[in-house]
Amino acid sequence: METKMQVHEANPIKNVIEKSKKAALEALLFLYQRQTLDEQKNKTTVYNNSVGFSAKDADILTSFVKYYQKNNYLTEKQYLVLCNRLPRYWRQLSEDPRFYDLNNFIENPVVSKKELIKTKEQRYSNKYACLKEETVEVYFPYNPETVTNVRSLFGRKFISTPPKHWVIPVTLDNLEKLHKWGFKFDTALQNQFNNLKDKPLNDQIIDSVDLPGEFQKLFPYQKQAINFLEKRQGSGLLAHEMGLGKTIMVLGYLQKNPDLRPAVVVCPASLKLNWKKEIERWMTNQKIEILEGKTPYSLSSRVDIFIINYDILFEWNPTLLQIDPSIIVADEVHYIKSTSARRTIALRGSKSDLKKKRPAVRGLAKGRRFIALTGTPVINRPIELYNAISLIDPKLFRSGWAFKQRFCGAFHNGFGWDFNGASNTDELHRILTQGGPMLRRRKVDVLSDLPNKIHSFIPLQLTSSKNQEYQVAKNSFFKYLKEKKGIEAVDKASQAETLVKIEELKQIAVQGKLNQAIQWIQDFLNDSDGKLVVFCTHTDPLDQLMQEFSSLAVKVDGQSSQNSRSEAINRFQNDLQCRLFVGNIRAAGVGLTLTAASSVAFLELPWTPGELVQAEDRCHRIGQKKTVNIYYLLAVSTIEKDIANLLDKKRNIVEQVTDGAVPESNSLFSELIKSIQSNSND
Repeated sequence: METKMQVHEANPIKNVIEKSKKAALEALLFLYQRQTLDEQKNKTTVYNNSVGFSAKDADILTSFVKYYQKNNYLTEKQYLVLCNRLPRYWRQLSEDPRFYDLNNFIENPVVSKKELIKTKEQRYSNKYACLKEETVEVYFPYNPETVTNVRSLFGRKFISTPPKHWVIPVTLDNLEKLHKWGFKFDTALQNQFNNLKDKPLNDQIIDSVDLPGEFQKLFPYQKQAINFLEKRQGSGLLAHEMGLGKTIMVLGYLQKNPDLRPAVVVCPASLKLNWKKEIERWMTNQKIEILEGKTPYSLSSRVDIFIINYDILFEWNPTLLQIDPSIIVADEVHYIKSTSARRTIALRGSKSDLKKKRPAVRGLAKGRRFIALTGTPVINRPIELYNAISLIDPKLFRSGWAFKQRFCGAFHNGFGWDFNGASNTDELHRILTQGGPMLRRRKVDVLSDLPNKIHSFIPLQLTSSKNQEYQVAKNSFFKYLKEKKGIEAVDKASQAETLVKIEELKQIAVQGKLNQAIQWIQDFLNDSDGKLVVFCTHTDPLDQLMQEFSSLAVKVDGQSSQNSRSEAINRFQNDLQCRLFVGNIRAAGVGLTLTAASSVAFLELPWTPGELVQAEDRCHRIGQKKTVNIYYLLAVSTIEKDIANLLDKKRNIVEQVTDGAVPESNSLFSELIKSIQSNSND
């Protein structure tokens, strides 16, 4: 039973709703906005929290909202239902003081049949556009010039069934052109137009965001990206240049939203270990599983984040669907640029093909939160991102064919259509970045936030055969050290023998990781327009890299003549097609200027921190206007990790000394032996 006070509070609101159809509509929309996104989408009430619609009313009242959004009016019957049901929500409505005073509302959203007929007639006598089902309907009396204009709009489609009209997507460019051509907008479309005009570009939105733990230390542009994903409910395209930390941005969003589990990260095979490493470094209390092989196995419900590579995604699709992931993250998302590729089908899904006897495939990312990552300048190659954008925002580009014709430089080459170009790039950029699904930052945009150098360790896996070979050699080396009873008992001759055994371990590691390193380099070149410098210490990996990338690479090693060195440097510095420099650390690590690149990768490590810094500084020299990213491509669980740790330790000591001279009591070689001995005794 309601108390007298409750009745007293409810009556003013009830009276306002009964006397003003505008008030009833506003009350309906007020309650609808309090529903969660899932509740709005499914026309249900999941949470019994006295917020929004009740479970009994959710279906019908949500359908009224959808009807209004589609038609921009409500019927008399719908209004009668509102008068009957809305007063019971007086407690929620009382939070808005408007609903206490009838003067706050203007009559009347209900449209009679006569008014509807009149409105339709006006559509044909005037240039008229209205918002309907998140698209724009365009009406006008026949005029050749107007027809030509409307046919030039992006995504336009002619509806031949009466009343004949055109349908176009809601984009700022489309609405600006209609406005310029004298079209009159209905209220809903005018409001949408005003909102789009007033929206800043995504990269101009700087809002504060509360982040947990270590994520508070992120650069401002990284926090901005996390906030961008928050605003888009976990679906968006991060297209930052390589080296700006897109992985950390995603992990920050996942840490801030612990309910979005399980999560699935899809990436190239060469990046799986790196994702695991970064998750362990940045996130807390996350159980991680890396999926391997094309034969699926049962998955634990206790795992928070699964990591899988594109090559096996199709085979794992049914198993991953069973765990019902909350969010999908696709790194290097240009990997799904081909609509017919199995990896793309695994994410987007496909219809059955009776002729080819192919069953329908349910897309893993279909209808889920989807974060796509790429460093590729997407505006230059729009076709590579269409599939990703269609998963992030399916309603943005309803027709793949229209997208390709409009933005992909479409032309017929005599054999078929070619969509590998770019056209109308300014328009596409505005659609994607002005309230759209993409956020992109370049190094030059955030240079003030960045240090001069950023160091990253990229973990790579040995092949199975090389891993077995490495374990045999490692055990033999441990046995040898025990026999020598440590470095103190090793004379100069034995030190040379020890160094040979260490080099054997290093070379097995290099050859075992080389295929993954090549894939990482290929991904780097595909994911950016930048150049890359790769350093090695031995000839064999240099030659293998040149064989793999001969069309776009130059090499400098100990056998290079002075003329060939100069030619290689000149080509790398000035030829846009020459994107890779491979060099021996001793031959190319000093005296050269390679500032055309701002990224350096080490496939092998030298013995001293001085050599390492000298090689890094081939790119970090006067004339370099970008932060230099330095990548160490290390084989996990090998001697490379010990060498890297010692080099990093000694470099930190060197950097702390300002007078330039650091006396070292132990050589790197000696400390390495001690480190290996310690590991062998564990």
